[in-house]
Amino acid sequence: TLSLLGGAGNFGFEFTGKLQRSVTGNLKAGVSNISVLVPEGVPATVKLSGGLRAASAEGAWKKDGDTYSQSGSGASVTLNIDMTVGSIFLKNK
Repeated sequence: TLSLLGGAGNFGFEFTGKLQRSVTGNLKAGVSNISVLVPEGVPATVKLSGGLRAASAEGAWKKDGDTYSQSGSGASVTLNIDMTVGSIFLKNK
C-alpha cells in the first residue's frame, strides 16, 4: 500500500517495469500537481475527489465521471487521490 499525505508540491508516481504485485495507493494533497505514469497494458484505476482540480489524461486512459481507468492484464494499480486544489496528469509514456 502506498500512502501520501502532502501539502503543497509537485509529486510524480511512475509504475514502470514489471509489477510483482498489485498496488493500492491513497494520496491526499493540498495545493499540488500530481503526475501518474502507468504503462499501457497495465490495468489501472484512479479515483479523484476533492476541491478545485483539473485532470487530464493521454494514451489508453478512459474517463467515467471522476474515475479514470485503463484495461490490461497482470498486477494492477489502484489510486485514490484527494486533492484540495491543483492538477492531475495521467499518462502511459
